[in-house]
Amino acid sequence: MIEASIKLNGFESFLKQYYQSPEFTSQSDDKKILFESMNYSLFSGGKRFRPMLSLATAEIFNLYAQRVYPYAASIESIHTYSLIHDDLPCMDNDDYRRGKATNHKVFDEDIALLAGDAFISEAFAIIAKYYSHNSHIGLKLVKLLAKCIGPEGMVAGQVLDLRSKNTGADTMTKIHLLKTGKLIKASVVGVGIIAGASVEQIKVLSDFSENLGLAFQLADDIHDSMESESCAMNEANMINVLGLKKVEILLKEKSDLCFSLLSEFNGRATNLKKLVKYNLNRKI
Repeated sequence: MIEASIKLNGFESFLKQYYQSPEFTSQSDDKKILFESMNYSLFSGGKRFRPMLSLATAEIFNLYAQRVYPYAASIESIHTYSLIHDDLPCMDNDDYRRGKATNHKVFDEDIALLAGDAFISEAFAIIAKYYSHNSHIGLKLVKLLAKCIGPEGMVAGQVLDLRSKNTGADTMTKIHLLKTGKLIKASVVGVGIIAGASVEQIKVLSDFSENLGLAFQLADDIHDSMESESCAMNEANMINVLGLKKVEILLKEKSDLCFSLLSEFNGRATNLKKLVKYNLNRKI
């Protein structure tokens, strides 16, 4: 399993030490439910794919994993907020995620909404706290993350997803690039910034993560179609636009391009390649 190659124990410990520490949490009745809601979704058994991407990227530059833990935690915070909000009645209106009741089903819609909001601000607080020793790097990380999750990134993708129902492959690709791909880009490129990567290396990481973001959502679409046997015709899913066979071909093409781009790092991207392969095979 890919988790065996990319050790997450240290990262999980960092997350718990941060989000379950007395410094962060409060036992006062008026705040306790918020922290319970946040921890419910953050530790609900997610794959931690984006933190794994960050840790695998660190290996290219021989960065200690501990230097990347805080940034990976900020990425996972944003990812968790996006899942909580995606599940809300005004969005996808889902009752279950990962086999468990969604946040708003357990804590009600108002608390779920606010828990998601809290994760957004906390993501930037983590960057400020742990990368303040090098303000140049810290500012670059803030700029990158804000751009990837805001009206030029995830939020724009969610708007398109809500308003565009199978309007063509180009629109679906744009949704995938924005809603899924931008946070994957932040997961990878941000580590390049921490490592002081060259402009050329950042460009390769950016191109790689953009193609992986597309591949990741294509694999999701295939998995969803197989799980439900058929996609609802009004659902924004690439299967409904191109058909299963063409989506499988496109997934393979994007994955092959990812492998090709990683060859620029001369064998130092072993675990990133494993993550590409994992994504390619997870439709099964």
